[in-house]
Amino acid sequence: MKVACPTTQRVIDKMVDRANKGMAKFGMTMSERDDYTPLRLLREAQEEALDLAIYLEEAIDRLTLSGKYQEWRNREKLHILPTH
Repeated sequence: MKVACPTTQRVIDKMVDRANKGMAKFGMTMSERDDYTPLRLLREAQEEALDLAIYLEEAIDRLTLSGKYQEWRNREKLHILPTH
């Protein structure tokens, strides 16, 4: 599937790659697995979401503490100052 938005296309490509890796590893699709009850699916998703929150927090910390971010932020403040 091809879409116009390059960002969306990269996400689609990554999803296809991940699905193919899952097939290679497990030999079946997620919908073919019978060992994942609805509760297990929700718990797995919750664990992934919690991991995501940690990764996001660390990335935000690294970005906001970097010199480049501070330089950009200072430049941004200059642009929003009222002009007289």
